[in-house]
Amino acid sequence: MTRPLLEVRDLSIDFASGDTLTHAVHTASFSVEKGETLALVGESGSGKTVTAMSVLQLLPPAARYPSGSIRLKGEEMLGAGKQTLRRARGDTVGVVFQEPMTSLNPLHTVHRQIAEVIATHRPMNRQRIRERTIELLHLVGIAEAEKRLGAFPHELSGGQRQRVMIAIALACRPQVLIADEPTTALDVTVQMQVLSLIRELCDAFDMGVLFITHDLGVVSELADRVAVMYGGKIAETGPVEELFRNPLHPYTGGLMGCVPDPAAGHRRFRTIPGQAPKPGEVPEGCKFAPRCAHVQPACRAGAVPAVAAGARHAAHCHFPLFRGEP
Repeated sequence: MTRPLLEVRDLSIDFASGDTLTHAVHTASFSVEKGETLALVGESGSGKTVTAMSVLQLLPPAARYPSGSIRLKGEEMLGAGKQTLRRARGDTVGVVFQEPMTSLNPLHTVHRQIAEVIATHRPMNRQRIRERTIELLHLVGIAEAEKRLGAFPHELSGGQRQRVMIAIALACRPQVLIADEPTTALDVTVQMQVLSLIRELCDAFDMGVLFITHDLGVVSELADRVAVMYGGKIAETGPVEELFRNPLHPYTGGLMGCVPDPAAGHRRFRTIPGQAPKPGEVPEGCKFAPRCAHVQPACRAGAVPAVAAGARHAAHCHFPLFRGEP
């Protein structure tokens, strides 16, 4: 088997504040293959973005990495030097951030922001950079691309700004794309357009994609595999069809029960009782135990075993839902 483009193993992340360490991510492991889309799913605060941003060491200086490994095309990123990270950022890995209005620089034009990435990684003259910028804007579906070169972010719609972010991420044809909830601030119609665009571009360039979301509807349309995250830990991973058909972890089953089903008629939505733990307040044992309907004394103490239901489908749970009950 070929080595994954991105391989995260037993990654733990803490944040230091004075003498206090807040544990944000606990021994997370997953991988992304070439041409594959892995969806990282979970509630807000579960550690999805922190985990993804650690790939390129984009976390603030307070971040600490007590254990684990992040390998990009076989090269270790934890502790990597500035030149290695500079080469990886924008070249090997492109990132589409959650909110383009705060990610794009309001003082620079569309052309300058895309051109900066190209000039950093690809030696081209000004004319070729301009041509490449126009090509990218056409690629992401922005009409009248040449007229948009001089536009500032505030002059664009939300959908156009997100398309510019995607153009920046794809400027150097990266092999891995990290998309951090790229449709959160968009209306439903534009959301579907952006998701379709990401899927088409990833298929065209055969990229590996790490897609961060809390929307299981998006997951079912876009992903090949799913990693469900809760309380800073990976609770379950598996192929999307298998995981949707037979969720093992009670948290995954609870998320499935929250998905609207038009065929179900008039019924009350299921909810998961309680709230997700805050970073630093994660309980011992199974992180989901305080909210789980299947909790037993063994769940509240000690290590949680990994249970497999197939070659690539596994969950960390004492009492998995092998029959797919919510």
